[in-house]
Amino acid sequence: GHDVYLVDFTSNCRDDEALCLPFLEWDMSHPCPLSAPYGFCSDVMEHIPTDDVENVIRNIMASAGTVFFQISTVPDVCGAMIGTPLHLTVQPHDWWCELFLSLGYVVTWQEEQDIASSFVVRNI
Repeated sequence: GHDVYLVDFTSNCRDDEALCLPFLEWDMSHPCPLSAPYGFCSDVMEHIPTDDVENVIRNIMASAGTVFFQISTVPDVCGAMIGTPLHLTVQPHDWWCELFLSLGYVVTWQEEQDIASSFVVRNI
């Protein structure tokens, strides 16, 4: 029942099944022109350089009132194949949770898994 809009920094990230959905190529280190009640951010935050993480979270949260985040908490395995790490911010569950809270958001649900953490984060 929701309209879906995909956002990523490159268009080649989409699966074939998603090519028919509206798409915005956008660098989330800049404010995003989209607005929605809900957002879904999966397997993204670990790829953001640590110095940019706070800004990217602020921009995501400015675009959606409530956002589901799934974040890998372990180093990637594919980066070794190309000679550079792909997970640029590898931090434990508590680090991410404290970051959301310190930025003034409410964590309404969280789950720590073996290799990832999930959060539902809401604007106050």
